[in-house]
Formats: sequence, C-alpha cells, structure tokens
Amino acid sequence: PPVAAAFTWLLENEQKAPLPRLVGTLPLCSTWDMQRTAGRLLNEVATSNDLSTLKAAAQHESHGVRAAVIPALCRLHNDEELKAVYKHLGDPAPEVRLATAWALANRGDRRALPVLVQLLDAESVDVRRGSFMVLVPLTGKHFGYPVFAELRESETARGQWKKWLEEESENALLTFPVKDHYRLRATLALAHKARSAEEIDFAETLRSIAPQLEEL
Repeated sequence: PPVAAAFTWLLENEQKAPLPRLVGTLPLCSTWDMQRTAGRLLNEVATSNDLSTLKAAAQHESHGVRAAVIPALCRLHNDEELKAVYKHLGDPAPEVRLATAWALANRGDRRALPVLVQLLDAESVDVRRGSFMVLVPLTGKHFGYPVFAELRESETARGQWKKWLEEESENALLTFPVKDHYRLRATLALAHKARSAEEIDFAETLRSIAPQLEEL
C-alpha cells in the first residue's frame, strides 16, 4: 500500500519528516504491518519535545493511531512516567495491547508477558503473529505454536505458553530489546503460502534463519 511504502522509504532513507505531519497520517494505517512501520518511524524520530503530541495521539479514537505512537512514548518515558503507558495493556483493541506489550518488552518489563501470551488467543492472525514474533526472541521459546493455524489447532501450544507463563516467566531469562525481524516475518509468510499450516515446522524455520537474525 502507498502509505506503508512511504513510511518504509522514510525509514530506510533516514528522512526526518516533521512528527506532527507523520501523526496526521496515522489514521490511514489500517493494517497491523502499516501500524508497525509507522510506529518504527515515529520511534526513530520522536524526541522529548514531541511528548505532548504523542500523548494526545495515544488517546485518539483510532486504534491504529494509538498503536503507532505507543513505542515512542514508551522509549521517551522514564520508569515513573511509564505508569501512563501501562493502562494501554488493557486497551480494548488487541493491536494496541500488542504494541504496548512489544514496547515494554523492549525495556525488559515483565508486565508485557501475560499480555503477549494472552494475545496468542487473538482472533486476528496478524495479532497472533505479532505476539509470536515478540515472544520467541524475547524468551527463546516457541512450543511449536502454529501461527497461521485455526485457533482450535493451536490449543496445545497455547496451553504450553500459559504453563510457562505461570511456572517460569517470573524468573526466566529475557533477551531484549526485541527487534522487528522482517526476515522472520517474511519467512513465516512464505512458509504459510507454500504449505498448509499443519505442515510448517516452526522450530526448523527459526533455526534455519537464526544466523541472519543475529546480524540484524
């Protein structure tokens, strides 16, 4: 889509577009991938001088706007100010909960873990995929979770994630910040396109691209 392409071009060419102008385009970001791209760009260019603009956008009626500004807010806030971000973990939109949990995971904040595991139950495959993309590099676990399968087909893996959350997450080693792994995203998408969800070996997929992920 043109909006996603424009955001990506700005990121790749390190263009510093005025932040209010970028925020003004956020309502056009209708998909999770577009929101992630917009969020990455805002996170790259936002400074403490932009906090008032970001805080106002975090209350926007559009969940796409809220999701896009959360990463920058989380980065710019100190530990005390993060209390204003925590409330978005309970946002009615799963996309906003994912953006908030991802941003907090990048700070090693364990408040993100219950939300990320819960989002593996989301109706949206994009939200499930996003949560998986955070949890795997963050925790080093995968439990064979079939991202593109129907929810009923991932019940066993989701049960394992919930068991891990209850029994191990409090003291588990976390690796952060979590990068937005385009190669992982692309590999999962290609695997889904090439084979049925039941046939995808996610453990092998992750192992096969591990060297490339280390370079990111």
